[in-house]
Amino acid sequence: MNVAYDEKEIIEPNIIDTYYYKYTFEKVTGRYKYASDYYLDGMLYGAVLRAGVPHAIIDYIDVSDAYKVPGVKAAITYRDVPGLNAFGYYKPNQPVLCKERVRYVGDAIAAVAAETQEAAEEAARSIKVRLIKLDGVYSIDDALKSEVILGEKDNIAYRISYENGSYEKAQGEEYEGTYEVGSIKQMYIEPESALAWIEDSNLKIITTTQSPDHDIEQISVNVNVPKDRIKLIFPDPGGAFGGKEEIHAQILASLLTLKTGRPVKLSFSREESNIATTRRISMRFHIKSKTTKDMKLQGLYVNVLAETGAYLSHAPIILEVAGSHAPGPYNIPNVKFEGALVYTNYPPVGGMRGYGASEVNFALERHLDEVIRKNGWDPFDFRLVNALKKGQPYGTGLVPVSEITLKETVLQAKNSPLLKSKKSNWPFIKVGVGIASGMKSTSYGQGGDHASVKLVLNRHGLKLLFTTPDMGTGIRFGLAKLLSERLNFPETMIDIENHSSDNPSSGTSNASRVLFMIGNASLDAANKLEKELIRKYGNSNLLYALEKLNDEVIEVSGEYDLPKVEGGVYKKSDVIFSFITAIARVEVDMLTGFIKVIDVDVYTEAGKIIFPLGYYSQIEGGAIMSLGYAIFEDLKLKEGQVLGKNFTTYILPVMKDIPKINVHAIEIPDPHGPLGAKGVGELPLIAIAPAIVNAVVDATGIEFREIPLKREKIVNH
Repeated sequence: MNVAYDEKEIIEPNIIDTYYYKYTFEKVTGRYKYASDYYLDGMLYGAVLRAGVPHAIIDYIDVSDAYKVPGVKAAITYRDVPGLNAFGYYKPNQPVLCKERVRYVGDAIAAVAAETQEAAEEAARSIKVRLIKLDGVYSIDDALKSEVILGEKDNIAYRISYENGSYEKAQGEEYEGTYEVGSIKQMYIEPESALAWIEDSNLKIITTTQSPDHDIEQISVNVNVPKDRIKLIFPDPGGAFGGKEEIHAQILASLLTLKTGRPVKLSFSREESNIATTRRISMRFHIKSKTTKDMKLQGLYVNVLAETGAYLSHAPIILEVAGSHAPGPYNIPNVKFEGALVYTNYPPVGGMRGYGASEVNFALERHLDEVIRKNGWDPFDFRLVNALKKGQPYGTGLVPVSEITLKETVLQAKNSPLLKSKKSNWPFIKVGVGIASGMKSTSYGQGGDHASVKLVLNRHGLKLLFTTPDMGTGIRFGLAKLLSERLNFPETMIDIENHSSDNPSSGTSNASRVLFMIGNASLDAANKLEKELIRKYGNSNLLYALEKLNDEVIEVSGEYDLPKVEGGVYKKSDVIFSFITAIARVEVDMLTGFIKVIDVDVYTEAGKIIFPLGYYSQIEGGAIMSLGYAIFEDLKLKEGQVLGKNFTTYILPVMKDIPKINVHAIEIPDPHGPLGAKGVGELPLIAIAPAIVNAVVDATGIEFREIPLKREKIVNH
């Protein structure tokens, strides 16, 4: 992989002495303990019996044979769930253990705990279940016309809509197209795992998660244990990308340990992870736009049909985010949005990087690329003419409070050297260049958001405590740098503790919110700490205070609430955005259909850069993930089955596929961000995939309207 930067020095020469080294040494040497690496004395092993069929009535369940397997200590069914037998991030409508019906192949019917993993798996296989198979719903179209009903009255799970202005009254020539994004899997290296046990009348769980606070809320109502008696310990996840926002093994491990009185560890295999846990949403967009001869967008209509799978999980919120981002970073006076979710007999849809924004922006940027090509317009001029400006309402009618900087990213992208490089040495190799822009929200917008932290100063240094997991974004490093700069205190004397639910609640690791929300809460705590030091010692300098502390400890809390912004016609609008323009250069073999992405230039504005290494790493990783989304990845859902079950049948980009990635960061400090920073983690997923597809269209002349791209369409053209 060849990665280029704007001549920024992002790794200090004395890295061995830095805070960064302190927190990465265990991982790069293989010494770090992830959730599944923990063991306790007397621990049992768990296994789950899953449906294996996409839709069926449960006639009976008999676990008696499971107890005949040596070493088995418990075999549980729905009868053993003492509380609510349902869970789900948006609404609890997925059974913990199915009672009457299974709705997808990964539905859990029973769970077993035994002395060995082998015994647990054998016992799970020995459980007798009689299933009466039912017809299923296997696509959006099926859901709309099938006589098989998965919802209460039909297969519609959720609807939203809004209209700002009037699309019908908008002036200009109308353009129309339908675009689709397929379902893919997060494919994190570390599968799901949970180890539960009872200690001092508390239920304790070591697990891999993005949402510890939400996990506790769900577990509590399922197992009938008060929330204050459930303690989560969560090492850094070994990857997640949104896939560990939903409950996975935590509830079943807890039920088994409550049943046996012994510690129980339940870990999923790769295949189990892929069939049982959440995936990225698939969506179909029908888009109309109206544009005048002077390139001004006057109207936009977006209709979305998406599938939520067998249960709701995150899908309604993803659809809401798509609604917020549907108008893109453009000044469009008339916008109409309609969206609906349908149930199918596939695994539930959950979070994945971009979370509705990346999907809808792919469709929008593909549509606008078609409009630009049909009219022979310059793609940069088009974006500059329509770019949203500070103080203007975006398509939902709400005025964002953040800096609005699409124009700056477009102006810099206009000078990309990739625009001058379309030469091919072979007649059957076509070279194309594609452009796409976008914006991604930071945090939860009008839905509100809150973060709490604690700062502890003792004679050894400063410690920051909160509950949001570090997903690999480098949040600990960023927060240490933030506090170091704000308090003029050495990074090497700042410790971060974010692995326990006993810490102050700082929210979920998602929505590009972590540095923004926790950073602002940390600055609030820093301000309070300085005031306390002045009160005690007449001096706010922390190094001076360390000399006076002896064995004394000073603790202060920090809080931050996302700005509340009224207005707009859509009450799920976002209020703070980061911006991106991406350019991709591709080579397409017209004989085989093989697509090679050669270069990607990325121009981002996400406020002040606090931790450069983390910032650039997020853009690079996002570029590679976008490459997979556009060209390689497909979960391959067919007749209720998941065919992409492992790293053999699910294709990801590998090192030889990765293009040269040129990252150009534009720093414009945002007045609402901690020291001016905004979220960047999801930003590359917004524009790079459509830029790649637009480049393929430029090379081939074929109007691709769905991803992943299919080679057959090139070969058969």
